[in-house]
Amino acid sequence: MSCQGIWVGFDEATKANGCLWGVPGSHQQPPKHYMKVKTDQATGRRSTFMDPPTPSFDYSTDGAVPLETAPGSIVLIHGSFLHFSEKNVSSDKQRHAYTLHIVESQGVKYSDANWIQRPAHLPFRPVSKEGI
Repeated sequence: MSCQGIWVGFDEATKANGCLWGVPGSHQQPPKHYMKVKTDQATGRRSTFMDPPTPSFDYSTDGAVPLETAPGSIVLIHGSFLHFSEKNVSSDKQRHAYTLHIVESQGVKYSDANWIQRPAHLPFRPVSKEGI
């Protein structure tokens, strides 16, 4: 619940090239599933999975709306906002974007199972009023 997202589009994002989609009002409901990470002990490879495996929602992705944007657009994403993107089915339009996740740290235990993880040699860096 402490994660917020910032998505900055470098290219135009449309339904044809896989723009973000979001379910209006989904941020007002508590999450019913989580994206988690697991590491294969034999290979050391990490993979993500949904917990529970088949999400159940009081709302449906059928109500999702496209978040089509122009280059340079910024989309702010509430930590509980159900969002996703579809496959880029255009033949000639890329859709590059930069994402930044801001995670609260004071008084919060960040789960080792959360899908957003940093390697031990590059831990999360705190941001304070004084800067980094």
